[in-house]
Amino acid sequence: MGSTSVTADNSMSLSAFYACVKILSEDIASMPLSVMRRVGDRIERADDHPVHELIAHSPSKLYSSFDFRSAIMAHANIRGNGYAYIRTRPTDGRIVEFEILEHPESVSIETVSRTDGSRDLIYIYRPAGKDSKRVFNSDEIIHIKNITTDGVVGLSTVATLRKTLGEAINTLKYGNDFYQNGARLTGVIEVPQKLD
Repeated sequence: MGSTSVTADNSMSLSAFYACVKILSEDIASMPLSVMRRVGDRIERADDHPVHELIAHSPSKLYSSFDFRSAIMAHANIRGNGYAYIRTRPTDGRIVEFEILEHPESVSIETVSRTDGSRDLIYIYRPAGKDSKRVFNSDEIIHIKNITTDGVVGLSTVATLRKTLGEAINTLKYGNDFYQNGARLTGVIEVPQKLD
C-alpha cells in the first residue's frame, strides 16, 4: 500500500475526523453570543450595540451567524486557523459585515514594529488562483486559532496528524478496493507436497 497525500479535503472523508470537526464546529456555533458592556462594577448584554445584530444574527448577507461561526470553527479545527475580515463603512468606520477568508492557508501573519515602539500583527491574504494580495491590520481581522505554540498561529490538525490520517485514509482505500474486487483475495499459495 503506497503513501497517500493527506489534505484537509481527503481527511474529511474519514467519518471519525468529519464527526469531530462537525461536533466541535456546530456546538460552538450554537452557543449564544452577545456583545457585552461594562456598567460600573457589572457586565451586561449590549443588545443595542451596532455590532450585536452582526454577531447574533447576520454577519453577512451570505450567511447566518450559525453558519459563519461554524465555518470559522471548522477552518480552525481542520487547518489551525479561521479568519474573517471586519468590513467597515468608509464614511464613518461603522462595522457592516464579517467576511470569511476562504482557504486559511492563504493567510500569512507577520510581526511589525509601530512608530511608538510597540509590536503588532499584519495579515497578508493571497487568495488561491489570484496574483493579488490583501494586507490587513490586526484590528481588521477576527482570528480563531486551534492549539498554538507561539500564541500567534494555530497548529493545523491535518499537518500535525498527517501520518495517522494517512494511515487511516490508506486503510479505507484498501477496504474499498478489496470489496470492489468482490472481496476476493488474489495470489498463489505454494506448498512443498501434492495436496489431495
